[in-house]
Amino acid sequence: MSEPARDDGVGDLVRSIRAEQQAERRMTRTVSVLLVVLTAATAAAALKAGSFGAHARLAQAQASDTWVAYQAKVVQRRLAELESRGTSGDEAARAAREAARFRAEEKELESKAERLEGVRDSWGKHVPPLEISTLLLLIAIAVASAGLMVRRSTLWTASALLGAAGLFYLVYGLG
Repeated sequence: MSEPARDDGVGDLVRSIRAEQQAERRMTRTVSVLLVVLTAATAAAALKAGSFGAHARLAQAQASDTWVAYQAKVVQRRLAELESRGTSGDEAARAAREAARFRAEEKELESKAERLEGVRDSWGKHVPPLEISTLLLLIAIAVASAGLMVRRSTLWTASALLGAAGLFYLVYGLG
């Protein structure tokens, strides 16, 4: 039922208030959707950062273990070389062969350790941008929530901008 037109301007005031209320409800729905998107993106960024970080730590542990094995071969080779110098005949030849075998094993282990360090680096490069993404998205959620409480569109806009930056870092970190 429509209200009768009033000459005192009350009708205009009522229409203005209703329009403001509708605009506020639309903005509240929009910010609510923004919060859902930001929350989902935050979860994705945090999970992927954790996953990439775990893979990087695993590769680092494997590389460290391989470097330890490499160092053991270096010590074994040096001992074999010392033995070959301190002996003669068959024993010296056997020690020289062992030293050569240890040298070949050293090269294999060195190559494996360097490859594992490369794997670590390739996984690890994703972590910092994903951590930045998570931080920006969490801040965006907090700002949007504060904006809902105080009904300030500037806070909602700031939240959307922070969220966009967080999404950029999320995509960058996954790339």
